[in-house]
Amino acid sequence: MRVEYNPENRPGYINKKVRVYVDYSEDPINLKITGNVIGTPNKLRKKIGFLALKSSYFRFDQLKDTEIGTDSLEVQNKGEMTITFNFSDLPDYVEMKAFPSTLEPQERGYVLINYNARLRNDYGYLIDKIPFEYLYGNRKITGSLTLSTTISEDFSQLSAEELKKAARLELDNPYYDLGKIKVFSEKMCTYNLVNSGGSDLVIRSIKVPYDCRLVKYDKWITPGGRGSITIGATSRKVFPNYKKSIDLITNDPEKPHQVLIIHGEIIE
Repeated sequence: MRVEYNPENRPGYINKKVRVYVDYSEDPINLKITGNVIGTPNKLRKKIGFLALKSSYFRFDQLKDTEIGTDSLEVQNKGEMTITFNFSDLPDYVEMKAFPSTLEPQERGYVLINYNARLRNDYGYLIDKIPFEYLYGNRKITGSLTLSTTISEDFSQLSAEELKKAARLELDNPYYDLGKIKVFSEKMCTYNLVNSGGSDLVIRSIKVPYDCRLVKYDKWITPGGRGSITIGATSRKVFPNYKKSIDLITNDPEKPHQVLIIHGEIIE
């Protein structure tokens, strides 16, 4: 197997995952591509109006839900009028500040970006399109930046006794066999959950892929209690080997991230 990564216009650290499914096992083979793409010094490849940027995409390292990720963006005024930055329309979990706050023609500066994982109030892999605005003279210029990260729960403050009494997620079966279903039809897939721990089990996040939808689930499961997750699975084209992964994130400190699998055959 050969996997290629295109580094064009993507300077910086890379950490990409590739999940491979094979017919002899229900468990995927997880591959990883890591490295550091060295960019051309001082070359600002992206543009938003008259402003040149080093990049419009920022990947923060994995963050705990108690942490703040920080990055900076190099910028340059390529126009003939003064640029004044305006970051008033941001979500509460993102803070941006420009240094300096105005750029004269051809002047360089940078923008500091803070990403507050606690205020994001979500878990797992997240990607956000953030508005990026400035005034070029008196003219408003609007663009966007893309920020991504993976947020996990911080269990480091739990004592040994608290960890012992924490929630424990058990799945009856993480795999759901659809069998054969017709294209464009939908089938309900139900996963049964058990909390074998001593505290309430809380489902933090369920990430469903394209062609699937989250129908219903039990967000809270008391100690010794049972719950379920129901996913609606469909397909818009024929697949002889249909397989989808659902990311399940809970407050179980031993297994906070589990993967549910739907597989089957889509026929005409």
